[in-house]
Amino acid sequence: MKKGFFPKIDARLLGSWIPPFGIVCGLCAYFVSWGLLLKAGTGNGPSLFEKLAYIHTLTIGFFTLTALSILFHVMPAFTNTPWKKEKAARKTLPLLAAGWIGTTAFFLGGFRMVWAWGILLVVTAIFLWGSLFFLSMGQATGKKPPAGSPLMFFLLPASFLMGTALLGGIMGGELAAGKPAAWIQKTGIPVHMTMGLLGWLTVLLWIVSSRTQRPILGAQSRHPGRVSLAIWLMGAGVILIAGGKIAGNGLTLQAGFFFVVGAVLLYLADAVGILARSSPPHPVFRAWWATGIAGLFASALAGIWLVLRGFPRDADIFVYLVLVGWIQPFLLGHLHQIGVRLLATLVRGPRDMTPPYQILSGRLSWIFWATYVMAALSGLAGVAFSDGRFLMLAGGIGILSFILLAAHILHMIGKCRSLGEAPGAAPALIRFPETSGAPSPNDQDNPL
Repeated sequence: MKKGFFPKIDARLLGSWIPPFGIVCGLCAYFVSWGLLLKAGTGNGPSLFEKLAYIHTLTIGFFTLTALSILFHVMPAFTNTPWKKEKAARKTLPLLAAGWIGTTAFFLGGFRMVWAWGILLVVTAIFLWGSLFFLSMGQATGKKPPAGSPLMFFLLPASFLMGTALLGGIMGGELAAGKPAAWIQKTGIPVHMTMGLLGWLTVLLWIVSSRTQRPILGAQSRHPGRVSLAIWLMGAGVILIAGGKIAGNGLTLQAGFFFVVGAVLLYLADAVGILARSSPPHPVFRAWWATGIAGLFASALAGIWLVLRGFPRDADIFVYLVLVGWIQPFLLGHLHQIGVRLLATLVRGPRDMTPPYQILSGRLSWIFWATYVMAALSGLAGVAFSDGRFLMLAGGIGILSFILLAAHILHMIGKCRSLGEAPGAAPALIRFPETSGAPSPNDQDNPL
């Protein structure tokens, strides 16, 4: 083992594996989000711009940066389709990180020039990444995809990501000019939110989880077609809601709402069955997934309540539940698997194939999960009752959860170093198991 905190690793590994930069930036954004919630609890409650800073810290800084990083591995592993111009695509991650910092600085300090550059960097990074993504996917259009390949599914969230970025850029230009039009609050923000939270992040998580459920939970869907239908229903629902809001057509809006509700119910029915049959190698995996599924159910109830109230402007509870109740714990659950795999390869070298559950600390894993749940519930109480004390409590507990997470990472680094450098030949590409067929007895040892 070479000296130093991280050994020098083969550059070829980082060329076909997950770039650590995006994951590190995402975890930094996780810390910042709790700090923003702590700040929001002071004074007379959070302003609109403070809310936007918090939302975009999670959606851009944590979720999107992490998702784009993981997709450098997931897309070719799922579809057998290699990236085109991958080095150029990877260079979009620092641009996106810089753009997130710029937009957050504007929301918190009102620096218009910083906002203009920030939003430009965000839109540029996403469109460059998206263009190279579609270029890579396009090379497989003339070929027959492998059985069970979610090739076409990936086109759906990627399209919504680019649409979200485009609309955000247009609205950002209006704000930077200091002349926000009335359409932004009436139409722009709801459409932007729907495409980003549902069309991009939710659909992407559904696609990825359809493949990761077996190695992480030790169980898989008995009705894979149900999840496929849910993905297409969600995509159609988002399009109808966006079209209904833009055109001012209530019937189209309601149709989109029913599509989204139907999609969520289908996915929940499948996810609950998987959790009931699950036998994960580490029980904390089930805890994170169950937390995310419960958050998705609560988000659906909040969305129904929102519609029954006639789509009011104040959708704080719904947005918070989607962000902190559904997307964030589900993403953290995946990071306990694939994030630990990345950490192990950085420490032990590209030949490492140690299952994550052998590296995780059981005690620290459970303490982190419990701390996160307490922070999320405190934040929910603060949002629901407009009580700054609960928001401050949530922010404080959330920062504590980040400290625990950092301590856990240091613990895992020490454990990996104690194991020494991994022997054997480096794998060319780590494969995900198919969603169809009987579970293999080695699924739980598949390190993703």
